[in-house]
Amino acid sequence: MTKRDHSILPALPTALTAAILVLAAISLASCNNAFGVFHEIQTEKEQEGTDTFYETNVKTITEDSTNYYAAMAKLFYRPVSGSAGDVWSLLKVNGMEDYYCSGVAADSSGTLYVASAKATDGTLYGIYSTSDSGSTWTNLISDTAAIASKYVDALFVANDTLFASTHTINTESLVGENYYDLYYYDTGTQAFVLAGSTMTEMSSCISDVAWDNSIYWAINKNGAFKGALGSMAADTTSGTPVSSSDRLLEGLTVDSDNAVRISTYDDYLFTLASGGSAWSSTAISESGSYSSSIHLGKLIEVENGPSADTKPRLVIANNYTPYGYYEYASDTAILGSKGFLAGSSSVYNSTIKYKPVISYYLSKDGETLFIGLAAHSTESYGLYSTTFSSSDDAWSGWTAE
Repeated sequence: MTKRDHSILPALPTALTAAILVLAAISLASCNNAFGVFHEIQTEKEQEGTDTFYETNVKTITEDSTNYYAAMAKLFYRPVSGSAGDVWSLLKVNGMEDYYCSGVAADSSGTLYVASAKATDGTLYGIYSTSDSGSTWTNLISDTAAIASKYVDALFVANDTLFASTHTINTESLVGENYYDLYYYDTGTQAFVLAGSTMTEMSSCISDVAWDNSIYWAINKNGAFKGALGSMAADTTSGTPVSSSDRLLEGLTVDSDNAVRISTYDDYLFTLASGGSAWSSTAISESGSYSSSIHLGKLIEVENGPSADTKPRLVIANNYTPYGYYEYASDTAILGSKGFLAGSSSVYNSTIKYKPVISYYLSKDGETLFIGLAAHSTESYGLYSTTFSSSDDAWSGWTAE
């Protein structure tokens, strides 16, 4: 891939500043998008060609029936039929180029949803849908809708239901306190409705939503929520993870056995088996013991892998130096450099290591995994992919997009 001339880049920040930027990148990946500190940097940079993801933060990846999409300050796309290294182009949303992408998601039918906001202050233009990869758009909210005055932090699709994580600025607060809500789009009334009567004015934003083939789940940093549409509420199952002085909830997924999995910052993976009555938890490290130097982040399940290796595997981010991720299967955590996704330790060390993981996306066919990273000031890229080949019985290894 062609890299830009480094001589035109501003001087790199100090180590302390870089650390602050990394922490901010992780935090802003799912909350308070209206005030992302990297917005101006990422909209001023040249943003097409092989340098699209150079020293950027990629907060969300998804696909419709035609394209893959990657969200930074704006939304970019390349054809699903293409390959890593192909040009990613800027997506106009409702005919506009000057916007801030505060959320993106897609459903199984190929409908793409984008929360488009003003680039100047983050106030919402609309939450738009397109079923033809951006040729035509429909705004799902009216000017009088309650959600129209909110700031969108993220969009999610679970069980083909669209969710919007939002916040409102409390202008009466002296410390800039925000109120957070979770809405879903009711296709019957064609309006956004609260996901539950208590899913409003929360103290932190919803950062993940999932479906366990029976009910919906969501998390914020303080705890887990579950229930049917319109009646989601705090999870009260025995052993449910809740925040403490060193525990924050970071990632949520439902695995191929319909077990709910939640990762926490203090190095624990919580599991609620399908139909289970209590949560279990285990530390994630190569030794199998708790480690204060491991702070878990986002997670996703991958089912494909070499025939000789244990699978499926959870891919779990480590939000503490040297960052990267673990592959986890059969109660064993494997450092990313020793796992099967990277292809080799040298590939892992030159692509993923030392950069915090912000997002994952597994293609609909389960054969291409994208990983979005916080790559500011690293002289490297914020988006990589690896592809599984059944004929080679192996993953290709991480390649910069």
